Formats: sequence, C-alpha cells, structure tokens
Amino acid sequence: MRMGERKTYIINTDGMRADYFGAVGHQGCLTPTLASLAKQGIRFTNCKDILPAVTATNHTAIMTSTCLATHGMTGWAGYYKGLDFAHLRIFRRHGTAKTSGYEHRHLQGLPTLFDVARSFDSSVVTAFIVGKSWVGEILADKNRDILIYPGSSTNPGYVTPSEGYILGGERHEGDSPWPPRFYIPKEGVKTVRPPKGTLWVPPKLLKGLNANSIPSDKWVIDQAIHTICHDDPDFMYILLASVDTAGHAYGSFSDTNVSDLCNLINPDAMMDQMYITDREINRFITFLKHRYNEDGENRFENSRIVITSDHGMSSMKEMIRVVDIRKELAEKGIRIRANTKWRPFGYCDNGQYEWCFSEATHSYIYCRENEQGEIVSVIKNMRHVNPELIFDKKKQEEKNMWKGDYDDVVWPQVMVFLDQNYMTPAYGDQLAAMLPFPPHISSVIAKILNIPTAPGMHGTTSEQNVPLIFVSPGEEAVPQGFVESGQVSVLDIAPTIANLQWEKIPPSFEGKPLLPLFEKQRKLEPPKKVIHSRKEVK
Repeated sequence: MRMGERKTYIINTDGMRADYFGAVGHQGCLTPTLASLAKQGIRFTNCKDILPAVTATNHTAIMTSTCLATHGMTGWAGYYKGLDFAHLRIFRRHGTAKTSGYEHRHLQGLPTLFDVARSFDSSVVTAFIVGKSWVGEILADKNRDILIYPGSSTNPGYVTPSEGYILGGERHEGDSPWPPRFYIPKEGVKTVRPPKGTLWVPPKLLKGLNANSIPSDKWVIDQAIHTICHDDPDFMYILLASVDTAGHAYGSFSDTNVSDLCNLINPDAMMDQMYITDREINRFITFLKHRYNEDGENRFENSRIVITSDHGMSSMKEMIRVVDIRKELAEKGIRIRANTKWRPFGYCDNGQYEWCFSEATHSYIYCRENEQGEIVSVIKNMRHVNPELIFDKKKQEEKNMWKGDYDDVVWPQVMVFLDQNYMTPAYGDQLAAMLPFPPHISSVIAKILNIPTAPGMHGTTSEQNVPLIFVSPGEEAVPQGFVESGQVSVLDIAPTIANLQWEKIPPSFEGKPLLPLFEKQRKLEPPKKVIHSRKEVK
C-alpha cells in the first residue's frame, strides 16, 4: 500500500457479549482499553450477529458479508456432507463423510474482504492470526494469506510456541474457589505441576488439551506483533479466543439470577478473563502507538481498527435435566431413522426422520419436507422451546437462513432454538462419529458420551448482541467520541471498510456500509482529534 494509506486491523474477541463492555469487577472497569478506543472512534450499542449465533457462521459472515442462506455455514453441523436418505452418512470415516470447513466455504466461491482487497491491489499483504485453527482453515486463502494458527506446521518461522496458562488467571482473594479454574499446560511437557487450586487434564489422557491447540490471547497478540514486524500486513484479522473458551468453561458473568443456574458457573473467573483479554488488546494498541514507518508516520495514527465479536454467551441453568429433543420426539412416536442406541451408523426404515444434530442451545433436524409439519407440531409444545424460534423451511427462507441442499451437502429442514440458559445434550453418537475408531468401538463410546455440554453456551437469539467499535484516528469520515444506538449487523463491517478504503462495495457483499450513520454523528458535533506524537508515546 502507498504511503499515507491506512492499515486495517479487525480484532474479534470471540464470545464477547455486548454488555461485557464497561462491566465492573474487582479490578474496576473490565474493558478500559475498549472504553478508551470507543472514545476515539464510534461505538455501536445495538450490533447483531446472524443466526445461529455460533463461531463458524459469524466469522464467515463478518469476512464475506453474506448471510446464512448464502455462505451455508451453520456451525459444526455445517461441515457435514454426504447425508442421503437411503442411508445415513455424516462422516467419511467408516463409510461416512465429512468435509473440512476450508472446503465448505471455498466451494461456494465467496470472496472474503481480503480477497476483495487483492482484487483492487494485487500487492497488498493480508494475514489471519487466529486462536482457533479451524476458523483459519475456513477463512484464509492458504496460497495468498499469511495464516497463523495453533498447531499449524506451515506457520512462518517467526511464530513462537504458547506457554502454559490459567484460563481466567489466578484466583483473587474473595473469588469463589469452586469451581476451580482450568490450567492449560504447555505442549510436550511430560511432568506438569499445575498451580495450586487449578483443574487440569493430564496430556496423556487428552493430547489435544494443551496450550498449542488452545493458546492464550497473549500468544495470539505475540504472533500479531511478530507478523507486523516481519511482514507488515495491510489487512489483518486477529481472533482472540480465550473469552469464548472461558465462557464455555465458566459461564457468563452477565446473566441475572446466577445462583439459580448450575453450580459449575464461575463468574469471577469469567470477569478476570475479560480483563486479561482487554489488557492484551491494550498491548497491541500500545505497540502500534510506538511504531513508526520509514517516513516517520505513526502506525496507530494511520490505522483503521475494528473491535467486534462473533457471538455472545449464556450460562446454562440446567446440565442434568436438559431438553432432549430426540427423546421427546420418540415418546410421541416420531423416531429417527438412524439407530442411535447401539449402532451409531445403523439405519432403521421405520423412522420418521433422518437425523437430529445437537449444538447445545439449538438443534438441526434432517428430514423430508413432507415430514417437517408433524415434527414441528411436537417440538413447539416442548418445554423451553419458543414456537417463534422453530425455523422450518418457510421460516428459514423468510429469515435468509435457507440455503437448501447443494453439492453433496444436505440442509436441515428444521432448526430449533431453545430459550436462553437451556440446552440439548451433546448426543453421544454424533461425538463418537468424530473419533478415529471402528463403528463397534464408537458405538460403546456413544453410550458413555451422551452427556450435557458446558456451563456456558451460545447459538440463540439471546447471544446475538455483540460489540462493534470503529476507530480511525484522523480519518475525517469516521467520527470520534460518539455512540450510535441504531441497529446494525456484523454483515456491515466488511462493506464499511471497503467503502472507506476504495469507495466501492463489492457486489457479493450483502451488508450495508455504515458511513451514513458516521455522517449522522459527525453532523451532531465536530469530531475530536486524538493525536499521538513521538513525544507522547516514548
């Protein structure tokens, strides 16, 4: 990019609810860095993600500016292909099929914001620095984007390993000792001495549970800084995953009546993790403020920074008496064609529908179109199911959620979203199907794994509110120190950046640029300039 043109940094704090912004803990404000950035830019208080409110769906939506009906990423279930109605096939292993997220997104031919950037200028450098490996696989162009993610064997040589860490940090005086905080050990360490009072899983029992596969936000920011020092990308997407990981492990600290929720909720640990993540963002911002190019231009002053999230998080009220959609359908005589008791990959001609896949707060039901009416009539009377949150084909089409079958992917005829704080179990057969074992072994594992999921989950309309902050010091089009309450969408992020950078909106983008709202705020009061000179930052 030419001298004077802005670098763009999108920082996605995975799993951050909008109401985490400005929340208060024993440290004081939990998000002082975000609050400071908001004063230097414009903050949107009513930004929504798209349904389902899950990671794959919304990271894809942010970077491609396309709704579910276009990009087709429903979440974990969105990666499955090969399900036909003559025989149940969900995974390639053992006669079943699975596609990677990379194949799934790229099969659609949808350009990301970074692809669009290269179409305007082939010399631009783009980078994904992500704390979740599979998100990088979905979004990045492996041949053209710098892609850094945990566990990758193709990371650039300057990537450093992640050290062991406590999720949420050490417990403070007055914090609840139960449930204990989780310790994530460094990969390859044979003897682990976890800090006192922490819970951890020995690497021998679960090899993937280490800091290399679940890195800290510190690791992500370290790699982002290394990448700027070595390759100086023009566009960078940074995914900080620890708020989401802590949300699943400890629940949300913003839910009311926490005492009524399951006894595995640890709001103190969740608040501490939000504060830790904010400090890591501060470290990145401070790095930009101290960095100058060869022409003496300050990097922060010539940056466009976007802070957002893919979804929120809710604490679960029950983890034993969960809403078992499969069971309740079966009790009404509506049975699944797949035999899920002893043979996860078996098939039963007497069943009324093909498959029910759980993503905790919501489920996908695969059936023929003429079967969905009977299924919906039963589900709408289940406890903790809002009839307005049952999406059959017609309702999916109305909400831009219906993509339909394509390639060899089968689309769920019915999507069911539960009330906030409730979930379905993670069915053992769908978990066992992911394991590298023969069917007869997986069938035994399926009986053991039919368990609830986690203290915190997301996916419903209750987790759609996310933060959104635009900061661009000195850029006249972006107001400084304003708050906008009008509803916007994560789909609007990429079109806004494109509009600011090139004054053009790619035809594939379905969101709307936010410049009219920027202009509305600028007319209310002259923008306040925030200048960072060499003297101030030294």
